[in-house]
Amino acid sequence: MPPGEPTAQDVRPPRRMARATVPPHHHLAWASLLLACVLILALLPGPLRAEEGGGDGDAVRLEDAGTGTLLFRTATPGLFREAPRVNTEAEFQVSGLVAQVTVRQEFRNPGSDWLEGIYVFPLPEMAAVNALKMKIGERVIVGEIQEKEQARKTYEAAKKAGKRASLVAQERANLFTTAVANLGPGETVVVEIRYLETLRYQDGGFSLRFPMTLTPRYIPGAALPEADRQGTVAVSATGWAAPTDEVPDADRVTPPQAYGLAPDTQMAKLGGRIDAGFELQEVVSPHHRLQTRNEGGAVHFQLAGDTTPMDRDFILRWKPRIGVEPQAAFFAERKNGAHYGLLMLMPPQSRAVKHLPREVIFVIDTSGSMAGTSIRQARESLTLALARLRPEDRFNVIEFNSDYSRLFREPVHGTTRNLESARKFVGRLRANGGTEMAKPLRAALSGTAAESYLRQVIFITDGSIGNEEALFGIIERELGGSRLFLVGIGSAPNTFFMEKAAQFGRGTATFISDLNEVSDRMEDLFRRIESPVATDLQVDWGLPGAEVWPQRVRDLYLGEPLVLTARLVQLPARVEIRGMLDGQSWQRTVEVPARARRIVPLAAKGGGARPTHAAQPEADTNGVGTLWARNKVASLLDRERTGGTSGELRKEIIDVATLHTLVTKYTSFVAVDRTPARPDDQQLKQRAAPNRMPHGAQMTGFPQGATPAGLQILAGLALLLLGLVLARRTANPPASVPA
Repeated sequence: MPPGEPTAQDVRPPRRMARATVPPHHHLAWASLLLACVLILALLPGPLRAEEGGGDGDAVRLEDAGTGTLLFRTATPGLFREAPRVNTEAEFQVSGLVAQVTVRQEFRNPGSDWLEGIYVFPLPEMAAVNALKMKIGERVIVGEIQEKEQARKTYEAAKKAGKRASLVAQERANLFTTAVANLGPGETVVVEIRYLETLRYQDGGFSLRFPMTLTPRYIPGAALPEADRQGTVAVSATGWAAPTDEVPDADRVTPPQAYGLAPDTQMAKLGGRIDAGFELQEVVSPHHRLQTRNEGGAVHFQLAGDTTPMDRDFILRWKPRIGVEPQAAFFAERKNGAHYGLLMLMPPQSRAVKHLPREVIFVIDTSGSMAGTSIRQARESLTLALARLRPEDRFNVIEFNSDYSRLFREPVHGTTRNLESARKFVGRLRANGGTEMAKPLRAALSGTAAESYLRQVIFITDGSIGNEEALFGIIERELGGSRLFLVGIGSAPNTFFMEKAAQFGRGTATFISDLNEVSDRMEDLFRRIESPVATDLQVDWGLPGAEVWPQRVRDLYLGEPLVLTARLVQLPARVEIRGMLDGQSWQRTVEVPARARRIVPLAAKGGGARPTHAAQPEADTNGVGTLWARNKVASLLDRERTGGTSGELRKEIIDVATLHTLVTKYTSFVAVDRTPARPDDQQLKQRAAPNRMPHGAQMTGFPQGATPAGLQILAGLALLLLGLVLARRTANPPASVPA
């Protein structure tokens, strides 16, 4: 070990306390305190269980229920009502680089009341939601996009008038709410939304991810007074968390969740078609068994069983046959009088491993949401990462939950002794407590590596937090010379946080959803962070006035493609791309054919890359314009996060979203059936549809840092009772016991 280097600060065992005998006159005080603690814990929020209610939606107590039917909380503590059933069907149509996904949510009212059903659900973080239909029997009502507050007013007016209506609003980039008003007893309404997304292409393979549940978010901060709570831009909130000063919309991003739901709700039917434009060697899903067949040059797939529980993300992966991997692609669409282009290009790949000494700060989430399979995945991932260090590297480990701690006072060299201390430390980690992420994030980013050292932060978490925006601000302000790499853990991670944090941190996001994936996924991460990065990327579209999003082209790691969208006056004849890789400049040229919606070969003068097979175009409308609009909205929101003029950016986002019919932070879809359905003498009751708890989760309570006012009052009364007891004992001390 180098002289003067700090040693491991292992977790110290608790100090041994002297055994004491509790005098009898203290028993009442301790009993009072214990009773107060039990009462407080009884009111803490916890995950819903599948229970059988007392008939036709009447409120029941938990102890009076059996098993099998969904219950949800009412305004009266301890009382529950039967929730609407929600099942989902998703149909995937993949063409080239674009996936069009149609999601049908079936709302069924099992009781005798007229209901307003509220369902908060996840979608991919870059999903461009651009269509809404509401189906009632044979009738189909097409939704329209409106500014968010106007859409809410339209929906509320229809709800009050007894008309069936549906509202789809965005709560986060990857979290949406569907509300259905005036759902009659025994009635079924289908809400159909459609979204587009660009496929993920990495290491020669394509993939898409369809989230089907979420990990409950930790809500930090102090509870807000009623007068300060947000409530003007969405339907009535149904979340289990109270709004706080750090997460003012907490009650809209914390939907009820349940273990052990009955098999007639929260089930999904999945299937679709992949028209890649080249021959595939495999189509697989790591967590769901598939049936596939080839037909007409496309691969059709569906679940091996009819449905699957919605308790983990559906991941679909496919690879081209060896020798036909695409190196470049250009798709185009003419829409609203403009041309739109989608460009994908693989930069030259250097397999040389960089041996620059590194300072690596490992951060591991040990909060309660990581309990179960997730913490085992995290420990194994970190253990593999430690084994990758060389003696000349420096490292430290930070673990956090409600607080955080460092293994060493400062980074140490990767000696055998230090690594052994780290492995023991990691092996002892258990999941418990809250997810206070801001302090450990600052601690990880605050250091400065020695000259010639490459500083990297590897952050292992499920991302189950509600204060994403504040954390993005920390990364943007305090990153310095570090690079931030996210490792997303669990069957339903917060992919929006992972991807956006990696973007601001100039790194990448890697996802591990099962123990048997840890080795492969971490090996992929190691190859990226140890290989040269493609930097200083510039794109010349050959035309004036090209509006390109994202405007700032990020650095690319090994196996990652350049993906850009552009709004053009006309299609270019060619696109020039330049950059630096491992100290060497490179250039590529993509020739754009007349029929440009296809994968095209790279020009020979750009390095003689192997031509790729052409993808057959589908329809004249392929969604490129919608994807361009989604990228523009995401980039404008990034400007807003980093201090842009909010009012101007908001107007620009609304204008883009209205033209391209997109659900955004500031716009929503609303559909209204013009014919009243609910009789005037029937009251409408609001009920939330719970999500399933994620596969492998072992949470015993929902994670909120703030203390609601009711609990504060209860705690105060308990302490008052304890004080009175102690005061009485002090005023009337027991008689002395003679020696």
